[in-house]
Amino acid sequence: MTDGLPAPLIVDLDEVKRARREIDPAFTNSPLFESAALSKQYGGRVILKLETANPIGSFKGRGGDWLARTADHERPLACASAGNLGQGLAYGARRAGIPLHVFASRSANPLKLARIKDLGASLHLVDGDFDHAKNCAADQAAKEDWRLIVDGEDRRLAEGAATIAAEITDAFADTIDLIFVPVGNGSLACGVATWFKQHSQRTRIVGVSSTVAPATYNAWRSGVLEVGPSFTTIAEGLCARTPRRVPLRVFETRLTTSSSFPKFASCLPRPHCGVPMASSPSHPGPRRSQRLRVTPTCKAPR
Repeated sequence: MTDGLPAPLIVDLDEVKRARREIDPAFTNSPLFESAALSKQYGGRVILKLETANPIGSFKGRGGDWLARTADHERPLACASAGNLGQGLAYGARRAGIPLHVFASRSANPLKLARIKDLGASLHLVDGDFDHAKNCAADQAAKEDWRLIVDGEDRRLAEGAATIAAEITDAFADTIDLIFVPVGNGSLACGVATWFKQHSQRTRIVGVSSTVAPATYNAWRSGVLEVGPSFTTIAEGLCARTPRRVPLRVFETRLTTSSSFPKFASCLPRPHCGVPMASSPSHPGPRRSQRLRVTPTCKAPR
């Protein structure tokens, strides 16, 4: 479907196991609990993995900390960010003693931008949207010989995200019917899907994107890489206007399906909120869990 794309992102599962031991415990072993409301609504157990109860309010602290721990400490890092990746890398870079340069749009969430600075990163604000910030980061990194970190194309970010999946299989072994995972730039989906394909092949992996930013979904369906339209949302971390080339190779073989949900991102009201991963363990009786749909929320239903 996507001939001509680069090789897929290779997630080293042995490195995922190592990451679980070395990532700051502030990000690992996040709450995993059953939603009574969703379980009742859909006729099967719905388990939520809450990734907001950590110092940056996002799962990206896992990958950011893991990447910094394994990076060359003599070479500064650079990235473009809508907020969460910048915070995650800033947290890890500060602990590792590595300079970090974060490029972001002036219109990005001001609370997230302030947190990036508070964590010690050099913040470069640019006019335009995230894609322009990404181009500026690439240009400046090339000039200064900084290591450019691209979300969706760096295996360390995906390995950090895969530790979430490892915690789920620790709790439920291979009894999960479905995993719903948000798809932005792709690191989370790549890491989670790779882990489950090895440790629970019966589990269906469903990537969930937003109709506000359907570029990755459209590329997954058609194989055509096209930049999507501009959008406005306070949950910009869940949306990508430009599909990432590398993770699409992983999506081809490891995502069971990909869904585009109306206004998926626009209903998230708080700047540090995130979408919980939802899963459905097997249960006695008919497998009605196949009808599950994930509900994006900051305060998980109980």
